[in-house]
Amino acid sequence: MKVKKYWILAGLVVGSFVFASRALGTEPERTTLVGLQGVTVMVEDVALEAKKYGLTKQILQTDTELRLRRHGIKVFSETETPQPPHVPLLKIDVVVVITEEPGLAAVGIGVELRQMTLLERDPTIARFSAATWQQRAVVLTEPEKLKSVRETVRDFVDEFINDYLAANPMREIVTRGLITAVVYGAEDPSAVIDGQIVHEGDMLHGITVVKIYKDQIEFDKNGKRWKQKVREAPDERWK
Repeated sequence: MKVKKYWILAGLVVGSFVFASRALGTEPERTTLVGLQGVTVMVEDVALEAKKYGLTKQILQTDTELRLRRHGIKVFSETETPQPPHVPLLKIDVVVVITEEPGLAAVGIGVELRQMTLLERDPTIARFSAATWQQRAVVLTEPEKLKSVRETVRDFVDEFINDYLAANPMREIVTRGLITAVVYGAEDPSAVIDGQIVHEGDMLHGITVVKIYKDQIEFDKNGKRWKQKVREAPDERWK
């Protein structure tokens, strides 16, 4: 009976995501991305039991932000100022239900962009948040393979990025030596330079990444060192 109840719950999760799914990547949906200045990324809480299998809220947050930044899409923090009013929200939702027997996990995965909208029939009505781009799926897998759910989320985020770049073709960064993101931590900090993820000690274009700070990086080329901030115009030594 316990297993039966668990599967009923899993069925509800699956049903809710299938019901919400729809075709994406259409021209009207891409049009809603034109002129988008950036997004705030919000990942909903992930079930605690999924953590021991390598699937956490922080991992999904970091994965998503890095993928966006490496393609030149601005990611706003919740406390960052200045920022445009009503910054669109890229929402990541992963619902996990794990059964004890027969040892399966039902996973509902959703990625959607929410923006402030107006009703066409009456624009005077107060603005409200609505999904203007979304992708959803349901995965049934073994708990030990839950980490692979990250790949599905990445695929959905890549679809969003592709549609964004199609709507904003001039925003892709091609400048050599430009730092687009820093993921700072006490252990193994990383950064994105020219779309590549680098760590301290790595070499790119003949330049060594000496030290990664919270908002800047120290470089070395032929014994000469300098510091460069995120999105700062690259030093002439990158040429």
